[in-house]
Amino acid sequence: MVRTKKKDSDPIADIVESISYGTGLLCAKVSNLGKVTKTKEWQGVVSTTQGIVKNVEKSVKDSVADMKESFDEGVKSIVKEGKITKITKSAAKKKEEADTQEAEIVTKEQEVEIKEQEVEVQKEEVELQKEEVDLREQKVETREGNVEVREEIVEAREGEVIVREEEVAVKEEVLAEVPIVPIQVKNKKEVKAQEAVDAKDPSEFSIQEFKKDGKDPKGLMGSIKKNKPEIVLTSTDPLEWLNELLSSGENGQPLKYDIHETAEIKEFREAFESASGSDKLEQLIKLNRLILEQAYPLKCPKIQMVEPKKKETKVIKETKVIKETKESKSHKAGSKHKKGKDSGLNLN
Repeated sequence: MVRTKKKDSDPIADIVESISYGTGLLCAKVSNLGKVTKTKEWQGVVSTTQGIVKNVEKSVKDSVADMKESFDEGVKSIVKEGKITKITKSAAKKKEEADTQEAEIVTKEQEVEIKEQEVEVQKEEVELQKEEVDLREQKVETREGNVEVREEIVEAREGEVIVREEEVAVKEEVLAEVPIVPIQVKNKKEVKAQEAVDAKDPSEFSIQEFKKDGKDPKGLMGSIKKNKPEIVLTSTDPLEWLNELLSSGENGQPLKYDIHETAEIKEFREAFESASGSDKLEQLIKLNRLILEQAYPLKCPKIQMVEPKKKETKVIKETKVIKETKESKSHKAGSKHKKGKDSGLNLN
């Protein structure tokens, strides 16, 4: 029996058909053997063989069917996986493109940030340059100020030189006008008398004061002794007794009288309390003279008193120095202006 191959046949079907065909031939041959032998033992063998063959044929068919089913599933799976692979590759490609675009966007953002930072740095550099310009301008102004100060110092020194020259010229003129007086030699009595006059305090009593006002020192002394008998002095001459009273007072203190103290008496009393040494004695004499003038207005002559000496404080000294400096500068400026005007120079 010759088998012909069908066109467009299934490979799996061809395999199954070949196995079935071989099995059929084997069974036929076994059956023919049984027919030939005609023995019971062989018939049993044949029967058993036929059963085995049928089982084998069934198993083969089942196996072939399973193989065909598995093959079909495999083919389908391969086709399906191919499609999935294509889809997966396409998605992966798209994802890769998206990642690339995202990376490009991030890169652009970073470039923008870098440019912004560069702009900030440029702004800071501009600010620093402005500050440097301001500092340079300040330095220029400071230098100009220093130049002006130096010019003023030079002008002041020139003014001082001019003032000194003027002072020298004035001194020379004064010396030229002073007549030469011959030196007169005085004897010792005249010198002592002159020294006594010079040493006398202007607040002490003098005979000229009493004569000028038509009063008598003896009358003033009598009134004082009558009111203050406890005062005992060594001098016998009325004028000397009065002056001794001025310098001694009452046990070295100012005279005590129930009188109205004028502002001048209060001022000299404060000066006496704050004074010390020889200055204290001088203030005591002046204060006692004012007290006697107030206590005995009809018998004590009055004199024109000078202002009491006050202890100069640091503030007063500094004020005086400032005042003297201002006056000196004003004098120098006037002299300089006058000098420049006389010489025809413009000092402005």
